[in-house]
Amino acid sequence: MFPYLLLSLIVIGYVVSIWKLFEKANRTPWHAFVPFLSTVIWLRMIGRPLWWGLFLLIPGVNVLMFWVLNYELARAFGKRTTMDVTLAVLFPFVFFPRLAFDPKICYKGAENGKNTPQAWYIGWRDALVYATIAATTLNLFTFQAYTIPSPSMEGSLLTGDRLLVSKLHYGPRLPNTPISVPFTHNRVPGSMVPSYLEWFSLPYMRLPGPGKINRNDPVVFNFPANDTFITEEELSSHTYHQFLTNMAWEMSNKAPDFESRKAPYLNRARKKLEREYGLGYRPVDKRENYVKRCVGLPGDTLRIVNRQLYINTHPVENPENLQFNYTFRLNRPFHLSGLCKQFGLREEDIRRVPPFDHWNVTLPLSPEKAKQIGQFSNVTEVSVQNHPPGYDYGKDETYPQYCPIFPNAPTFDWSVDNFGPLIIPEKGKTVRLTPTNLPLYRRIIHVYEAHDLKVINGQIFIDGKVASHYTFEMDYYWMMGDNRHHSADSRYWGFVPEDHIVGKPVLVWFSKEKGRKIRWDRVFSWAK
Repeated sequence: MFPYLLLSLIVIGYVVSIWKLFEKANRTPWHAFVPFLSTVIWLRMIGRPLWWGLFLLIPGVNVLMFWVLNYELARAFGKRTTMDVTLAVLFPFVFFPRLAFDPKICYKGAENGKNTPQAWYIGWRDALVYATIAATTLNLFTFQAYTIPSPSMEGSLLTGDRLLVSKLHYGPRLPNTPISVPFTHNRVPGSMVPSYLEWFSLPYMRLPGPGKINRNDPVVFNFPANDTFITEEELSSHTYHQFLTNMAWEMSNKAPDFESRKAPYLNRARKKLEREYGLGYRPVDKRENYVKRCVGLPGDTLRIVNRQLYINTHPVENPENLQFNYTFRLNRPFHLSGLCKQFGLREEDIRRVPPFDHWNVTLPLSPEKAKQIGQFSNVTEVSVQNHPPGYDYGKDETYPQYCPIFPNAPTFDWSVDNFGPLIIPEKGKTVRLTPTNLPLYRRIIHVYEAHDLKVINGQIFIDGKVASHYTFEMDYYWMMGDNRHHSADSRYWGFVPEDHIVGKPVLVWFSKEKGRKIRWDRVFSWAK
């Protein structure tokens, strides 16, 4: 409440100052309080075209335009030094009251730089302003460049692909954080400093789009589990929730019954993390960007049986370049560089497997490529990874309570290769809640749809009331990578809410292997 009260006082003081500046410029003072008319008069005072006012209607762009108008207004009143215009842009709520109520300051008129020594500077300045506004508008509402940093979509989209992502396909999403540094995502480059104002945000809104998400569309979205993060740079790549659980388990002295009484340990661990490393929270539009394939739509029933995906009890057609991990037992080693060149592999994709005194390797491959390699004369056995239900992911881990598979609770025996069945939540649909199925919907209720959720003596309370059912307020989607055994996707962290959807990749405009050559065959190819 206090930030909004402070913002209201700042706006009131600012508008009063503009009223006085209108009077100094021989304009009708009360016009400063009339929406749209005040903008028209302002643009006339600074000698700019009326169509500039349209930029004030675009969230995100309007902040940039606000800076530009302040800059121009300061110069119209004779304040043209670097310090003056810096104060006008960064601290207008302090600068403009002084400008308005100082009797020595008067209106000089719109700046005309055509016949002045500074004409070249003014021309370049205006060009830069126009280009920045245009680029920001395009980036927010039409297309955005995105680089694939990981191999989760290998086979279809490669590490090092530069994508052009269309925000028009599903409707442009208005920014939750309209006040931010242009051309940055969530941090000021080279630092851990947020690039946006955290205390001022807008609710989720999306403009109409020509289409909707279809099954098997590649989709760029904000990573849902990145709402809370560890600010210590060395730990910032860890998923906060699993890191927190591991720390809480250590605090319990590795109690065998940790799962049934972990709440106080989680609170202690959270306080320790915040105290020693620092915790941060990111609004939806500032969470990290991921790209995966949407394999499940709202209302679908999803299941994976022995790596095969089923939707509504029917096996789905797999993507053309779907990959799994295949292990090859060898009687003599592969020629690795030749193997990589022939089958489009990277050397970092090749993993040795026990016994390490032999040449056995695991490779991510499509079934067709695995079959071809399996016919090599030095291959004695080929097997594909297939974790059964109840696979113990913790047996080789430091933390025996490690539950990496969604819903991250030991009462579910799902694995990446045998998962579900699971109904994907749909807006307006109601589900019955029990202590058993609550882990599936906990984050939806508490985090994505912002309700207070507690479990007391086996009873579920939502917003202080006993709840046996819950009605979803948004649509949700299920995302998976085509490189199935090298993809941190919905099988690990669950559903993707509709307000996290960014757009659809449409074009690979450039592609380069890490530290290596350009992939000319992928430049200006369609994203699939």
